[in-house]
Order: sequence, then C-alpha cells, then structure tokens
Amino acid sequence: MKSPQLPSKTITTCKQCGKKFESYHSKNRKYCSLKCVNKAFSSYPQYKHLWRLRKDLWEKEEIDFLMSNYLKKPTEQICSYLNRTRDSVYWKASELGLRKYYKPKQETRLETLSVADLAYLAGIIDGEAMVSLHCSKNFAHPRVVITNTNRQLIEWLEYVLNRKAYKKPSSGKRRDCWAVAICDFKNVKALLRSILPYLRAKRKQAELVLEYCQYRELKLKKPGSKGFLDKYEQEIVRNIRVLNRRGI
Repeated sequence: MKSPQLPSKTITTCKQCGKKFESYHSKNRKYCSLKCVNKAFSSYPQYKHLWRLRKDLWEKEEIDFLMSNYLKKPTEQICSYLNRTRDSVYWKASELGLRKYYKPKQETRLETLSVADLAYLAGIIDGEAMVSLHCSKNFAHPRVVITNTNRQLIEWLEYVLNRKAYKKPSSGKRRDCWAVAICDFKNVKALLRSILPYLRAKRKQAELVLEYCQYRELKLKKPGSKGFLDKYEQEIVRNIRVLNRRGI
C-alpha cells in the first residue's frame, strides 16, 4: 500500500506573532507554534493547560503521513518533510501509539552454553533476577535484570549475556552491587525460552512475558494496528505485578 502524499503547502500568517509559515490548510491553522497558541489564550483560565489545543497544530494529512511512514523512514527525514522538530514528531508518535523497535546491537552467547550452564543460569534468575514488563506511558517492555554483589559472577553474566553491568548505588556499610539487564524483545525471548525448562520460582513470570511478546508481535503485524496496550495486554501486566509484589 502506497503512503499518502501530502498536498501542496500554502503560506499562512500567524495571528499572534505575524510570522509567515507553511500550512496545508490555511483556514484551519492560525498559529505557527504552540508557543503562539499559549500567548494567544493565556488570558483565558479555561485554556490553562492547552492540552486540546495541541491537536489543532497537527493537521489530518500530517497525521496520516506520520502513521504511514514513522516505522519505515528515518525520523530526521520525517522532520524535514513535515518541517517539524524531533520533539514534536516524537510527542505525536507517542500519542498515536507508534514506536520504533530497533534491532538489538548485541546478541547473547546462550548458544554456547551447556545444559548445566543453562540450569545454573536459571537458578541465578530464580533467586537474583527480576522478570517483569516495564510500563512507560501506553507501552510495556520486557525486562530481565540480574543483581548481585559477587563480581566474579557478574563478569560471567557479562560474557554470557553480552551486556555491560552497571553499578547500583549503595549506602552505609553495604557491599557494592552490580546489575546486568536485558531489555529488548528478541534477546529477552531467547533467554527465557532457553532457561524455561529449568525455572522454578520465576516460571510464571517468564511464561507471561513470553506470552506478551508473542501476542505483541502478532498484533503489530496486522494492518492498521496501534501500539497502545489492549485489555488482554493490560491483564498480563497486572498479573506480573501481582507475582512480583514484595512479600508474595
């Protein structure tokens, strides 16, 4: 399916600052930026937050173009074509539920591990890891974070997972603590599938995360689908939160 083409632009004069700007529909858009909208309606208390007025700055043709090309074209090219800043494009894409899933830069070394090493890794994740779905606005990202104070163990995890550990802040007389995290779909699925037969304490969390990843991939392949969490995905997130709650 071909992406929609934007109509020719027209020159419009901003009612607030008098600056000339390019617009697709000069009758609908009267201000060149959100800053001018804020100044124009600052004397009206009912428009204090101006959340609804932000939608008026994006026209229908621009939204259709963004939805059709955000996942295909580089963000810089979209900003140049729409004559908008990166923050403006990112904000509107987040509102529409669009998100770019980049290919992971680093692959794990799970294929080189023996059965004993996979079982050992599963035991570490059972006792020292957090298997969860990290929610950010209307999205949920699978995450496995392993935390430990043994530097020798952390170095082994860095080699196996091909990730660099980061030091967590410590207070008082506590020992230094490091964490190794995997936060991308592909490697989280590969890790959990490899160790799932050996998991005990975190088996339910791992199954829910794998179920979410599989459902998410099938959902995004459907034409016209959006990235917002539906009821089924929200239920999975709630179940994982209950399982990871302290004291349970």
